[in-house]
Amino acid sequence: MPIQDQEHPDLDVIIDCDTGTDDAVELLTAFGIPGVRVLAVTCVDGNVGVDAVVRNTLGVLDAADAPDVPVARGCPVPLAQPTPDASWVHGDNGLGGIELPETSRAAVPLHAVELLRTTLTAADRPVTVVATGPLTNLAVLFTCYPEVKEKIERIVVMGGSAAVGGNSDATAEFNFFHDPEAAEIVLRTGPNVWLYGLDVFNSVTVPAEHVRKLVEHTEPAARLAGNLLTGMGKTWNRVDPVLGDTGAFLVAVWPELAQVSAHRTTVELHGAYTRGMSVVDRRADEDLPPYTDTSWSAVTVVWSVDEDALRGRLMDALLRPRARR
Repeated sequence: MPIQDQEHPDLDVIIDCDTGTDDAVELLTAFGIPGVRVLAVTCVDGNVGVDAVVRNTLGVLDAADAPDVPVARGCPVPLAQPTPDASWVHGDNGLGGIELPETSRAAVPLHAVELLRTTLTAADRPVTVVATGPLTNLAVLFTCYPEVKEKIERIVVMGGSAAVGGNSDATAEFNFFHDPEAAEIVLRTGPNVWLYGLDVFNSVTVPAEHVRKLVEHTEPAARLAGNLLTGMGKTWNRVDPVLGDTGAFLVAVWPELAQVSAHRTTVELHGAYTRGMSVVDRRADEDLPPYTDTSWSAVTVVWSVDEDALRGRLMDALLRPRARR
């Protein structure tokens, strides 16, 4: 179904990311959806170091033909202890070795936490925050400036897992593993948190024929997305690569495409083999005893999505002609 026949979204969004390969596809997609206004992009250490994340973000925004959206460098390390990056997955430059042209864009002279604060404070309507990297920036934001939470409609977090193990170790998904303390703070203090976990992340794929169509397209954003997805497929040895972080963004825009339920959730901080693990209490509310442990939080868990619909939204956004800046 072409996007012009769908109900147009009308959404103000902030993207907090650690631009590696799938975050790059997310950004290319975001700027191809009419009615979605990206107010800011904030960068955090994760897939690669934060300086590489900033560089990748600025270059991808060029390829997306994005307007002059503010981009800010954020936290360069996790809150509590150093954690390895994911360059073994995303390549040394974070983009699977794809080199982008030099860009005239530059990050704004504000820390990402300050850009988040000023952008939310100035917003004239509720903002959706999509977080597809470690949650360090948001944890600092909510700790230092809790008043901004009233400006947030929903936080869609790509992180954790409600139904499967981890990818960084046996129990922890990478974004939570990289900064467990930040994840725990955001789940506990963030407003209306939606958890798009590794179980859903891995279930939504982009068919190889879709990827070929993107690679062969004349639109630079489509070609770059196709090349990134091709690299992701090779890295994970999958004919049909996973949609990855972009799925979380599409759910933020069209939440009706997700099957969700509310659950008490926390993040393990101390286990020798479970640090960074998301713990979701899947019992029904009527079966739950009263909780006195305040580390448990009410989180909306995404269990599954309309995969065909998400693929359609993806292709519509990426194949949409961009007006050259």
